[in-house]
Amino acid sequence: TPTDALGRTWTNLNPDTDLSGSPHTLNNTLGADSGYRLTISNPPATTTVIGFNNANLDGTMTPAGDAAARGYPATATSDSLFGNTVNFDRGTVEAVRLTLSNLNPTEQYDLRFFASRMSVTDNRETEYAVTGGGGTQSVFLNVANNTSNLASLAGVVPDGNNQIIIDIDPGPNNTNANRFFYLGVMEINSSPIPEPTGLGLLALGGLALLRRRRR
Repeated sequence: TPTDALGRTWTNLNPDTDLSGSPHTLNNTLGADSGYRLTISNPPATTTVIGFNNANLDGTMTPAGDAAARGYPATATSDSLFGNTVNFDRGTVEAVRLTLSNLNPTEQYDLRFFASRMSVTDNRETEYAVTGGGGTQSVFLNVANNTSNLASLAGVVPDGNNQIIIDIDPGPNNTNANRFFYLGVMEINSSPIPEPTGLGLLALGGLALLRRRRR
């Protein structure tokens, strides 16, 4: 639903709009335009079709743990978009790239990812590789029978284009025959980048000196 039980507005994407509506306007929880934009594409080395393959409707209807604590409604946790590196349904999707743009260079962003695929016996680990101004960091989530776990990154700063790029593909522990990977919920929260302290600057200076000595 567009608005959940806590009165928060959600931006909904589905297999018919993931490309046709790109770049998407992302609303904040009050329903106003956040100014952020979401573009869906493929990483440069990907040669298969652009965008997700389709939607999985077999996620949890009873979110628990961290997913429940974040207030994710069952209408969000029960379905997800998916890709697959081995042919299935509409074809093959090796990876999907999400580009968050129009971000504020004076802010840092906390990202949380959730997805669920119930009643399976394999490992459906999904990798979310997040690239910002500080480089690339990956977090992983086994979607199989997941009702509560999130993959999270805190304090991601935008790159020089005021963007954060998220590449989604199967994780290294994924044992599914089709190598399915998923995205059901992406939560974005922003906050001002903290001012550096004198102690922090001193520590960085010492670290730089140590690196020079090691060379």
